[in-house]
Amino acid sequence: LGTSPLEHLAPRHFASRGERHGGVEAMAKVVVRLVTASGRSRIEVPSSATFGEFQAEVQSRTGVEVSVQKLSSDPRGQQVISGAPSASLAQLGISNGAQLHLTNQEASIAAQVLTKVPVPVEPEAAVPKSGGAAAAAGAA
Repeated sequence: LGTSPLEHLAPRHFASRGERHGGVEAMAKVVVRLVTASGRSRIEVPSSATFGEFQAEVQSRTGVEVSVQKLSSDPRGQQVISGAPSASLAQLGISNGAQLHLTNQEASIAAQVLTKVPVPVEPEAAVPKSGGAAAAAGAA
């Protein structure tokens, strides 16, 4: 009672973030869009990262020391993001796709070079205008 007739086909355990799946650690990532006065950058960290680990990555990207970083969820720096270095990103409300602002004026982000690679495209064969092969055979 109360079970689906297809329940026996479903796996008994669904791996969620950070859980083991098939003997391999599932490495979920959190991507944060970091905006500074000099540009933008995407910072990707494991979903298990602490705020301290995230700040260390911000320092490596921008050159702004962890101790003086001013992170906020708005460009004017009024909604400050702060917490203990051991706090998880989730505890601070930082989730995948979040956009954070580093309001320190000395922050700089190296330009990210994007290159376009041409994709070869095969020309398509001409298609008869009407009637297809039957019309072509009747015209002969």
